[in-house]
Amino acid sequence: MSWETDITSGNVTKSDLTNWSYELFGMGSSVYSETVVLDGVVQPIGGVSRTIDDIQFDFNLNTLNWSQFYSDFPTVQQGAATGVTYYIEYGFGGPIFVFRYVDGTFIEASVNGSTFSQETVEVGAESVPEPGSVMALLGLGLGVLATQRKKQA
Repeated sequence: MSWETDITSGNVTKSDLTNWSYELFGMGSSVYSETVVLDGVVQPIGGVSRTIDDIQFDFNLNTLNWSQFYSDFPTVQQGAATGVTYYIEYGFGGPIFVFRYVDGTFIEASVNGSTFSQETVEVGAESVPEPGSVMALLGLGLGVLATQRKKQA
């Protein structure tokens, strides 16, 4: 799972997400990948529109713990999606569920990796400077450059 936010501490909720995607692996190879949120906009699943109310996301940056994530909480894909789609669900310390659909029809469920293997889990954060900080650093750099040029002249 990969996700991005501008939040730097506390709980990251669905409305705080900039990007969110995930990839499922089975028997060591990729089975399915999906972009849930792209540039702050919830993406369709299997050709079916989703809204912010159709997903759930809650991760605490202070403790690095999940509370919940649901990629399609009311399963809008059921009965309407085309192709193979999945729905992933985790809530409050329970098991992780992975539901598989083909053309909107429920096919199978996997619980805690009984069908899918979890190769690695990495939790990390990258700090992105605020625009004001970038401008201050740029100004400082230009000031040093100007000082160096005056010394050479």
